[in-house]
Amino acid sequence: MIDASPMHEPAWPDLNRVRRAIVVVDVVESVRLMREHEDLVIDRWRRFVAEVNAKVLPQQGGRMVKSLGDGMLLEFSALPQALAAAVDIQQRAATHNIGVAADAQVWLRAAIHCAEVAVESFDLLGVGVNLAARLATLARPGDIVLSLNGKPIDSAEQIRSALDKKPRQVALLIQRDEQRIFVPIELG
Repeated sequence: MIDASPMHEPAWPDLNRVRRAIVVVDVVESVRLMREHEDLVIDRWRRFVAEVNAKVLPQQGGRMVKSLGDGMLLEFSALPQALAAAVDIQQRAATHNIGVAADAQVWLRAAIHCAEVAVESFDLLGVGVNLAARLATLARPGDIVLSLNGKPIDSAEQIRSALDKKPRQVALLIQRDEQRIFVPIELG
């Protein structure tokens, strides 16, 4: 059982806490895909993860914290790079589906959230990671859901400006194809 009593000092003072842009990528309908096309999906997923690791992350300065059989946890030092990587990953996933039977296509949903997290070699810990994972469940195939303190954002420069100002509002961005839907949430 975990002791949830309040403490005056952190239980793990050696954890490195930093602000990061967290990207959670999830395979849509992964259980069905594995049940119906396990060997094909495993092969395609392993190749895709290797491609993301070799091409997307170095280009955007990101790190693959971990890959699961049906998702990835990625970290970036800044939001513009995280967003660029998420868009690139979604575009690559769509390209990988060309010529694949509709019931065997691997579609992704992704979420990005900026937060202070505890960083370990093979993990990120904290509420921000959990929130990013929950936001991914809001996405439909091909979606990127972005959580950011500030007003709706259309450019990397606006993102930088919003992060510098740190207003007391959160906006969710849902991007489907070329359409953007902004959902502002007042924190009070």
